[in-house]
Amino acid sequence: MKVDGVAIATLFSQLFTLVLGIKFMFSSSGFKCKDVLNKNILDKNEILNKIFANSDFIIRTICLLIVNNMFMASSSSFGTEILAANTIILQLESVISYLFEGLANASSVFAGRAVGNKNSNLLNNTIKITFKWSFIFMVLLTILYIFFRERVIFLFTSIEEVVTNVKIYDFWIIIYPCIACMSLTFYGVFTGAMETKAIRNSTFLSMILFIITLKITAPIFKNYGLWFAFLTYYFGRTIFLLIYLRKLNSNIKDKAAI
Repeated sequence: MKVDGVAIATLFSQLFTLVLGIKFMFSSSGFKCKDVLNKNILDKNEILNKIFANSDFIIRTICLLIVNNMFMASSSSFGTEILAANTIILQLESVISYLFEGLANASSVFAGRAVGNKNSNLLNNTIKITFKWSFIFMVLLTILYIFFRERVIFLFTSIEEVVTNVKIYDFWIIIYPCIACMSLTFYGVFTGAMETKAIRNSTFLSMILFIITLKITAPIFKNYGLWFAFLTYYFGRTIFLLIYLRKLNSNIKDKAAI
């Protein structure tokens, strides 16, 4: 079935995940259908807060899609072999991102507790631990890829021309954890604190930075310029989130003082 078979397998995997998620929701949390009618759940202010928060996430997602689609469109202009190589490298970077996002999920839990309890010390500790583990993950993932580079690439393709192109450009994978780790992990701190505006704004500004950099570098440096622009996007997310991080910490201290 080839491509159709891949599509069907993906659909079934998503359906399986949905069913499994529903099962865990009912079995682990004690949630019942009648809880939907609970007045606390239907609180107007809480619903509005969630709607506004979700709108920020929607804007963030749109920005991510624009960046990824522009990246792939630019890749296609360099030929099929470069497009295939860039797709593989992007998939590898996605795997790295998912690993960092696991750390972000843990950070979001403790950041949420810190904000809920107006505990600036807990927030500071969460930030410090997030920094620490971001660095550890960055070093480990970089070393693992360097040592298992050949095996990892051949998991995706055995086509010699594509493998050659992946090896030419895969140093961007090596530097990706260093540039992107903070933007991926501190995303969790802000989601836990429900400071979704910072996530929205940092992603939007980084998208603008990516577009400007892409227009300048890609025509001159071709695929190198494309990858430079793509990592500039993650570098921008890191810088903008770290700027907002100082404001987040001061807000918690102000609330604790009230």
